[in-house]
Amino acid sequence: MLARYLAYPAATFDVAWTSAALAALLGMLGARSRALPGNRGRWTMWSLAAGAWLIGQLAWNLYG
Repeated sequence: MLARYLAYPAATFDVAWTSAALAALLGMLGARSRALPGNRGRWTMWSLAAGAWLIGQLAWNLYG
C-alpha cells in the first residue's frame, strides 16, 4: 500500500472509496437480514443503492 501511495497518491482514494462502498453494502445486507418483515423492503432498497455505489466505484477504478 505504501509503495502504491508513493508511486500514485490518488490510488489511496480509490482504495478508501471502494472499501467504504463494500462496507456499506455488507452493512445493508446484514441489516436487511435482521430486519422485521415490514421493514425488509426498505433495507432491500438501501442494499441495492449500496450495490450500485460499489459497481460505480469499481467502474471508476477501472476508468481511472
